[in-house]
Amino acid sequence: MSLPIELRSRFFKAYKDSIRAMNFTFSNDIKSLHKSKLLLRQTVLNPTEMKEKMFKDLPENKEDLIKHLEDMNKILIQNVAQAQQKSKFKYELKMHNKIELGDNESIKENKGAQYKNKPFKRCCD
Repeated sequence: MSLPIELRSRFFKAYKDSIRAMNFTFSNDIKSLHKSKLLLRQTVLNPTEMKEKMFKDLPENKEDLIKHLEDMNKILIQNVAQAQQKSKFKYELKMHNKIELGDNESIKENKGAQYKNKPFKRCCD
C-alpha cells in the first residue's frame, strides 16, 4: 500500500493505536486478542483480498480506510466490555473508566422518535 507521507504517518499512528486498543480491551482474553490482531493485520495490510472475502463495505479510499481504523479504535475502547463467566448463569463484566456509560432514561425518551409526525396507516388502508 503506497501512501503519501502525510497519510503514511496517520496510517501508522492509527495502526499502532488499533493494537493498543486491542491490548487494552482484550487484555484478559488471549484468544480474542490473537484473533483480532490477526484480522487487523489481514484487513489493513491486504485490504483487497479481505474485502472480497469478508468485508463488502470496507472503504475503497485510503483516507476512508484510515478514518475507519480510527473509528474502530474509539469503539473498542469506549463501547466494548469483556465478560467473564463466574458460574453457570452468572457473568461478571470487566468494566474500566474509559467505557461510555449511558442511562436507560435517555433511551426511553427517544422511544418512537422515528415515527413522530408520520401518518398512521393500518394494514388494510
